[in-house]
Order: sequence, then C-alpha cells, then structure tokens
Amino acid sequence: MKVDQLDLPEVESSNQMWRGLAHVYVKAQRVTGLRLVLHEYLAARLANFAGVPVPFGDITSLPENREAWVSGITSRDGKVLPPPNLVTLVNSERYALSGILVFDQWIFNGDRDAKNLVWNNDIGLWAIDHELAFCGDREADANDWLDENHDLTLRYKHLSDLGLNDADFKPWTDHIWAQGSTYAERAVESARKRGLGTHASLKPYKEFLVDRASNIRTLMSQSLATAGLSVQQGDGEPDGLF
Repeated sequence: MKVDQLDLPEVESSNQMWRGLAHVYVKAQRVTGLRLVLHEYLAARLANFAGVPVPFGDITSLPENREAWVSGITSRDGKVLPPPNLVTLVNSERYALSGILVFDQWIFNGDRDAKNLVWNNDIGLWAIDHELAFCGDREADANDWLDENHDLTLRYKHLSDLGLNDADFKPWTDHIWAQGSTYAERAVESARKRGLGTHASLKPYKEFLVDRASNIRTLMSQSLATAGLSVQQGDGEPDGLF
C-alpha cells in the first residue's frame, strides 16, 4: 500500500500504534445487476479460512447508498505488479498457484488470468478479483443456476503446459474436502450477519459450496483430463483461465 499521511507519536517506542492514511483497492457495487460485494466477500472469507493467498478485505459504504469492496493490494512504488511468465510462476510459486487453482474450482471462478494475479518476489503470489465466481453476473436466475450447476468443471486452457499434476493439487483438495463444508457455513453465515442476504437467498450458495467441496477431488481430476480446452461458464461463452 502507498501511505499518504502518517501521524507520528510524540515519543516513539516499539509498542506504539502509528495512525495514518493509505491507498486501498476499491471496487464499487453497481447500482443494479452484478452481486459484486457478496461474491468478493464470500471468496475472501473462504480463502482466508482455507489459507489460500487472497488479500483480506471488507465492505464499506459509498455515497448514493452504494457499497464497495475494499482490500489491500501489494504494490511497489504505487504500482501493482503482475506475475512473471507462467513458467517462472510455477517454478517460484508452485504450491500457492496450485492452491489458487483448486480454490477457483471450488467457487467456480473462471475469471482467472494474469490481470487477476498479483506477484511480488518479497511476499509471493496473491489472487484477486472474484466478482464473477459462483453464478457470475447472473441476477434474476442466479439462485436457480446455483441449484442446478453443482457439478460444473473448470477447464484450464494452459494447465497441461504448466506441468502441474494431481500431486500438486492433492494437499489442497484434501483440505477443501475435509474442511470446505465448515468454511462454507462460516462464510455464508458471516455474509448474512453483514446484511448481504437472508437465510433463504444465501442457502443456494452454501449448498453449492458444500457439494463442490465434497466433490473437489473429482472436479480437479476432470479438469486435468480436459486441460487445454476453454473454460465454460455454463452459457456457452468461453472465459479464459491463464
């Protein structure tokens, strides 16, 4: 983050709190349509529970009764750094990248490319932008879509080129399989308490996540078997992944 203002204490010590202002990443909720804030909130909480490298964020209010998703993003000199080429990324961040791919499978996030990854050699790889996960930008039929598509599989266009295999994914699939249901319940309940939905409106999200967690090993195996094809988001339009 870039610090704009810092109020220094009169007497410095190692346990004092410094207060100031810094830049954060803000994504404003559209007036109608996309469930941006809900999807970013659920994805961030699930990732934080599971240990997937996604920046912590939270909801804030904007003028005109709009809400926004606010999170910190790693940058250097005020510039967000994209990852290096994929081969270098696999060599340096193999474990984190494998976790991100399993996480994307779990939440059905087909919107993963270089623009949605942030990399810094000092702190590693981070995944951002999850607004198109789950049911994407559907609105009127979103819950029906979630109810009907628990078993959709992401198809990674360049997975076979990266040299990643089932052994790379296994620690992550084992973890999501064992704990995913608990994480889903916690994240959905947290979203409800924050006013992002009711029990009824969030129930399809919880069931979607619980079911996909229980089948995450099969879903990833299917992705390995179909590597090289385009991601399908359920409506026939391919969405690039790497």
